[in-house]
Amino acid sequence: MIKQRSLAKLIVLSFLTFGIYGFFFWWGYIRDINEACVCDRKNSPNYLAVLLLSGLTCGLYYLIWLY
Repeated sequence: MIKQRSLAKLIVLSFLTFGIYGFFFWWGYIRDINEACVCDRKNSPNYLAVLLLSGLTCGLYYLIWLY
């Protein structure tokens, strides 16, 4: 079941936890995307992989992943 997420909660908790909550937010978000798109038989890459590749490519991979 896909969980409803709040943008305000993401911003506030990310600020209070110095960005740590953002990692958990995106991990759950990608899990929900993979669950919703199970019929396509394609999975989004793990958020940690996206984060590492984005760092290596100066954010370019993140933009491609969002697309």
